[in-house]
Amino acid sequence: MVLKRFNCFTYSILLVHLCIAGEPVEQMDMFDASGNPLFYVTFDYDDGKLSGRTVYDYTGKARNTNGYVLARSSVTLDGSGDRTREEYRDAVDQTRAWSTWSHGSDQTTFSFYDHYSAKQAKKEYEGSYSSGSQDGVFEFFDAGNAATHKIEYLYEGNDISLINVYDKSDNLTHYAVINSPTVEISSAKIHHSIQKLSVLEMPGQVRVSFYLLNKKKPSINLYDLQGRLVAVLFNRALGKGLHRLVFPTQSRKSGVYVIKISLDNDNMVRRIRVVQ
Repeated sequence: MVLKRFNCFTYSILLVHLCIAGEPVEQMDMFDASGNPLFYVTFDYDDGKLSGRTVYDYTGKARNTNGYVLARSSVTLDGSGDRTREEYRDAVDQTRAWSTWSHGSDQTTFSFYDHYSAKQAKKEYEGSYSSGSQDGVFEFFDAGNAATHKIEYLYEGNDISLINVYDKSDNLTHYAVINSPTVEISSAKIHHSIQKLSVLEMPGQVRVSFYLLNKKKPSINLYDLQGRLVAVLFNRALGKGLHRLVFPTQSRKSGVYVIKISLDNDNMVRRIRVVQ
């Protein structure tokens, strides 16, 4: 999925389930994998339900200086709060495209149409998504059921704080920072000191892999669900590049634990299940 500046497809698929996030989403700042700002989105609500969004250009300035409007949308939700339709308009309020969304028990299908009600030509503009093998990960497929990309949601408590976008080869392509009113363009890159994070549960062990942009000293700690520190798994400097770490779990009681990876101002959390 290639994203230059903005299109309706991009920010629609990024918001798979922001409608039901714990804390109402007020804004989303979008960056490429290198931390370059692309656009930001503000959200409108009607009686607590998402009703529309406005997309702004950064215009080379901090967000709070107000960029130019690139697009607006209006959202139609069903009784469960799931999106069923979205209409996209340009800066002068002319309808440019619209999409439909149908929600099943294990997947959601979608289709995008132009302003003449003709389906968009690209295959990925019609397809489906479903929950992936990890919590907070959604896998997307085109109309031919070929994998196109993945979206990962990271949380602080019950609230979405960061969205990662990966291509079909699991390479990070973009990310979005959620509800961070202090984000400035100059400091945006600190939100992704750790990239391509993967936590894999295996019999008797857990495997953690991630990519560092520069030499850093990450810390990896294990907690129980009450927030008590169980073990310090890792705390030393690593060089730039991809790192794969393996931690044994044979000595741990069966149950659910939390792994927290910390680096600079980044804190990434994953739940793991230990079964003996």
